[in-house]
Amino acid sequence: MPKLTDFQFSELKLPIKLGMHKKMIDVVKDSFFEYLSANRFVFSKEIDGGSWVYYFFDSSNSALSYKDFKKGVKKIYKKADIMEDCFELEKISDSNLNLTPAVGNKAVFDCIGVTIFLE
Repeated sequence: MPKLTDFQFSELKLPIKLGMHKKMIDVVKDSFFEYLSANRFVFSKEIDGGSWVYYFFDSSNSALSYKDFKKGVKKIYKKADIMEDCFELEKISDSNLNLTPAVGNKAVFDCIGVTIFLE
């Protein structure tokens, strides 16, 4: 399989999972939402995870490449952790995302994770 850096999100069709510690919401949430919206990522669902909150975005309409996505995220928050990730299907089944169960584990789906830790 080619590297993720070789693809545009419209080809990947992997949702974005933006996870951040709740104490970081006031610091970076608006900037991330503006960036994602400007690049045609569509907000789908918010999940409260205790000290963390997870925001999910549909990426199928974005012409942004994975490489450019990473650059843009790092401009907003240099310490952001960006990786191939997964999440539980059951917790997001009521969203409007078109999710495909992961190969090898039908209880989760693949996504691109952006994590913002508490500083």
